[in-house]
Amino acid sequence: MEIGEKEVKKLSLIALVLILTVLAFLVVKPFVFSIIGGLFLAYVFYPVYLKIGSKIKNKSLVASIVSIIIVLVIFAFLWFVTPLLVKQFFDVYLSLQKLDFQNIIKTLFPTASDAIVNQLTVTLNSALSNLFANISTFIGSFISEIPKIVINFFVLGFVFFFALRDSD
Repeated sequence: MEIGEKEVKKLSLIALVLILTVLAFLVVKPFVFSIIGGLFLAYVFYPVYLKIGSKIKNKSLVASIVSIIIVLVIFAFLWFVTPLLVKQFFDVYLSLQKLDFQNIIKTLFPTASDAIVNQLTVTLNSALSNLFANISTFIGSFISEIPKIVINFFVLGFVFFFALRDSD
């Protein structure tokens, strides 16, 4: 069976569409959760959109108002909660540094030998050091990911706005 020019063009077109679909997916893949999140937020805040939309007839203005309200609530929450979390982290770290594990272990296990008490103390100190080192590494990697988070937040807001505005 010979393959004619018509079949070659058809197969080439199918291959091109498949390649472009895969490439488009690879471009969108980092933003899938942001897109889904924007659609979910639009679904959740659609009643607010309708409530405001009953008073204002411009769809873009209503979607902008709802978007700005949501962004302000999120930023206000982060503005007030982030410093509290950082302060709590350092307070816990400092108070754990001041603990005398040797006395605590001797109080909990009065019949334990000094070698066991010393070994448990060293193990607890090492575990705490590793825990706080891992938390510090996480914070450092989180700070380095801030540009990616900002881009994902922008995509989420973009999808949220247009999903609200064009919800019909």
